[in-house]
Amino acid sequence: MINKKGFTLVELLAVITVLGVIMVIATTSVMGAIEDSRKKAKFIAAKDIVTIAASVMESKGEDYITVSSLVCGYLNNDVTNPDTGCYLNNDVTNPETGENISSASDLDNHVITKESIVEQTDFELHDNCYNFNGYKYCIN
Repeated sequence: MINKKGFTLVELLAVITVLGVIMVIATTSVMGAIEDSRKKAKFIAAKDIVTIAASVMESKGEDYITVSSLVCGYLNNDVTNPDTGCYLNNDVTNPETGENISSASDLDNHVITKESIVEQTDFELHDNCYNFNGYKYCIN
């Protein structure tokens, strides 16, 4: 009687195929989770900016504000000083790119308006806007 040790080629191919399928499923779910977390981070960055902008708009009695007008000078690193117009410091995350801003001009096309809208339930941009309770953050 011959003493067989090891696996047959068919058994090895079956294991490799199963591992390949598991890798494809795992990779797609991880990539989806990464993309979802990026969207959530951008949404949260916009929500943080809207929270600050809402108090500034209320104190000034305005219904519209550009986000760049809230940002402190990038080089002087002045932090949240209403006397100088600094409400956001230089480590603000740009809701459009998900990166930290390099200057206030990165946010020139970002506008917050006061509108009677309901907060959205997802983390997606709708017509280039995020909707929060009573405020709309738009990227033009």
